[in-house]
Amino acid sequence: MNRRVPLGFYLSGIVSALYGVGNMLWLFFMDVDGGDVKLVMGLRLGAAILAAFAAVATEALWRARRWAYPASLALGLASGAALLGIALAFGGLRGMVVALVPLFLQAVIVVPIVLYVRYRSQQLFGIPRPAPQLPRPAPRVPVGARTPPATWW
Repeated sequence: MNRRVPLGFYLSGIVSALYGVGNMLWLFFMDVDGGDVKLVMGLRLGAAILAAFAAVATEALWRARRWAYPASLALGLASGAALLGIALAFGGLRGMVVALVPLFLQAVIVVPIVLYVRYRSQQLFGIPRPAPQLPRPAPRVPVGARTPPATWW
């Protein structure tokens, strides 16, 4: 273990890796029999995208990269959007209402992890960085005495 990487990053990376493995298993072992093939292929695509997000977040957390917080935030938002998309695809508005319970349960797990990663990233890297300072305008140089107006002759 690297001494610079906090233990919580390793644990969050393990959770992210397990989430990615679960999506890969769902991707390969999803049953197509008796269902709409286009819908199943869409679900498989979503599982593959979530597995890719999980792989990126796992690597960022495991090695304490500067972009660990954005990667874990993207994984959390993508998994929430995928859950809502699945609910909308299967049940319309009624499915959205039913999906609120799993979405809440997912938020109970994901939100504390993302907040922890943000807190520790701020300590390790100073993230989010302050806004860049705009260059100051050059100081005004006083112009010398006015020259007398030119005469016409």
